[in-house]
Amino acid sequence: MDPNASSLAYKFVAMLIMLTEVNRVADDLALDIARPVSVASISRTSTVSPPKLVRFGGSIITDTYFFGFTEGRLRYIRRIGESSQLKNGITAHTPNSLESRPLGTNEAYLRAKTWLARLDMDLSALEASHIPKIVERRPVQVKDSLTTLGEAAGNRLEAFIEITWGEIQVHPRRRYMVPAVTVSVSAVTGHLIQFRVEGDAKYWTRSLLQVHEIDKLLQISDQEFTQMSPEQRQGLFARHSHLRYPAALLHSDAKVLDGVIPIPKTAEPTRSRALGKSP
Repeated sequence: MDPNASSLAYKFVAMLIMLTEVNRVADDLALDIARPVSVASISRTSTVSPPKLVRFGGSIITDTYFFGFTEGRLRYIRRIGESSQLKNGITAHTPNSLESRPLGTNEAYLRAKTWLARLDMDLSALEASHIPKIVERRPVQVKDSLTTLGEAAGNRLEAFIEITWGEIQVHPRRRYMVPAVTVSVSAVTGHLIQFRVEGDAKYWTRSLLQVHEIDKLLQISDQEFTQMSPEQRQGLFARHSHLRYPAALLHSDAKVLDGVIPIPKTAEPTRSRALGKSP
């Protein structure tokens, strides 16, 4: 089978599993994001990876956060608009100086540990293998491109505190090392700026996110899926996921998941339509 093969039926189930996980994590970490995160509130650039290429992966993109999934885990959370600045020791949000920040390194470290525990990571095992490193990232003299980016978003520079555990080589042919686990905390608001896990998932205690009987979902044609009633789709989700059907996350029937998954407003068969376009 083509490793890039997928289907609307598979994407429907996988997207709802990811949305369910995003809402759980948003609550557990008190993220600055409107909840519930539903089909109506995500970007149409959100994706579902082909199941034969990546065991379970994709992305959920909202106005304020990017959530990245791979190998059955939520491995990456990033506040929108702050990725490029993280590499340069700055982040766009609100005015700040390290001297006046309300959050210190010890508090940031404790907050990071609390978040990791809520994400079901085994902290004892993690810190038995890796000594945490804490770095204060100061606002620096930025390049014009970054300054323009901040001004365009109506934001200013902000210090943040980065806590990392361990180092791993993410690619066998590339020698550079990256942290095994990274948590970046705003020194101003105390909110999460970035969470990232590389490599294996041996420190996680939470079960993998997965879709059951993938081949059966891939055998459902896109036309057959678009003609399913809401009740049939609920049954489809129940058969291929261990989660409770998140009906509240589908309150906007006209939304298009992943840019290609149409949700018909009625149970009547719908005519085929170009992928990626709203009805």
